[in-house]
Amino acid sequence: MRKGCSFHSCSGKPGSGLLAIFDLLVQIASIHRFESYEFSKPILMNRLSTPASFRLYLVQLTFLFGLFELLSFQSSACDATFTFQVRSNSDSVQFMPSANNSGTHYTWTFGDGTYSTHVDPLHVYTHAGTYYVCLSVYDSSASGVCRDTFCDSVHVVAVPPVCNASFTHYSVNNPDSVHFYLTGNNAAGTTYAWTFGDGATSNDQDPWHLYQHAGAYYVCLTVTNTANGGCTATICDSIHIAVIAPPVCNAHFTFILGNNPDSVQFNPSANPAGTHYTWTFGDGTSSTHVDPWHFYNHSGTYYVCLTVYDSTSSGVCSDTFCDSVHVVAVPPVCNASFAHYSVHNPDSIHFYPTGNNAAGTTYAWTFGDGSTSNDQDPWHFYQFAGTYYVCLTVTDSTSSGTCSATICDSIHVLLRISGHAMVYPNPAFRYGSFNVQSDVAPYTIRIHDGSGRIIFRMENIRENSFSVNPGTLQPGIYYYDVLDEQHNLTIGKLIILQ
Repeated sequence: MRKGCSFHSCSGKPGSGLLAIFDLLVQIASIHRFESYEFSKPILMNRLSTPASFRLYLVQLTFLFGLFELLSFQSSACDATFTFQVRSNSDSVQFMPSANNSGTHYTWTFGDGTYSTHVDPLHVYTHAGTYYVCLSVYDSSASGVCRDTFCDSVHVVAVPPVCNASFTHYSVNNPDSVHFYLTGNNAAGTTYAWTFGDGATSNDQDPWHLYQHAGAYYVCLTVTNTANGGCTATICDSIHIAVIAPPVCNAHFTFILGNNPDSVQFNPSANPAGTHYTWTFGDGTSSTHVDPWHFYNHSGTYYVCLTVYDSTSSGVCSDTFCDSVHVVAVPPVCNASFAHYSVHNPDSIHFYPTGNNAAGTTYAWTFGDGSTSNDQDPWHFYQFAGTYYVCLTVTDSTSSGTCSATICDSIHVLLRISGHAMVYPNPAFRYGSFNVQSDVAPYTIRIHDGSGRIIFRMENIRENSFSVNPGTLQPGIYYYDVLDEQHNLTIGKLIILQ
């Protein structure tokens, strides 16, 4: 303040110097968009009337502009500066940005044509060189928008590979078969060259090698890598192959008579893998299986021999063992039981045996109308309706004896008529129902199982459409016939589903 200036004026006019200062403050307040009647000139003039009122107004202004500074400090600010650290692999670089507000967006360009939007990315360079890395940050908030970009140079130095040729070895069951493997680490792309001391070589990383003879061998491994200047390393070591014991052969065996005493299971003792077996069964036949089944055609005592043979690099072995096998023949058993059914034509009957018989059994059928058959399960067509006496005779003859059996049964053959009936739906569900529809009444419905046995029967049905609940029948295939008094209206297959 100029000498002689009073509180009110430095130019002779009351308050003129301070009014100039407050004009500047009003402009600053306008720039900060803080509009208030406190900054109007009439108010300023009133506030400058006395020193006390002036001091009070200075305090108010100090508070207001302190608030402007605080608001300015809280506005959004971006900082794109960053640091980086080269990792143990010189081509792998960790980038770390400066602190920014939560929600700030980051865009990195690594100078090799690649980029990232991670906050602190780890980047791997494929080649050595100097790369110009830039980070751009962007933030948008209620207090404003900010952007900043910062770039720096990163020097990537290629490190030559390190070759490690150290190795060890072991054998398991055969001391002449040795497994070699690395004990050091090598980078991808490393090549391996083994020499086993017996003229053999390998380029496998961890090979197995079979030595033909016992002795000491000088084994060498050379590893090579051509990346980034390349490297090579060689290590050699001597190994000792022990004298290998010759193989031991054991020809002892046991045998088991199965359900059929003429069928015998032979079981040898344990021998090394690769052992050869030769069996002779005493009846002129032989086998090279390890544990064969053999079928004898006749009863008797048979002298069975097993010869085993093995050959390895350490020697050869052979052994033979024989034992007597007593085979007792059991005479065959014949079963002549049979059943029958018809499908569409009641005069065309399918006969089939229901008992088990051995292979080679013969069958002789007589159908009661003068005709015969030697088929196992024949179809037969009857010319006339009536009752027929059908017989089956089965015969079997083996080295242990002969058997024969005959069973007869009467069947009733019905004539076909022109009446019509149908069963639907077919297939039917077990817990649903199926319908029988006939244009003739009264009628009877029967259901047969696969053996021809009647398992369901309902007679004197007079409705043209009748519903049947098959809930007592298990899921499967059945046969039905619908009869009008003594004549079949229809015959068919009925399928029951679950």
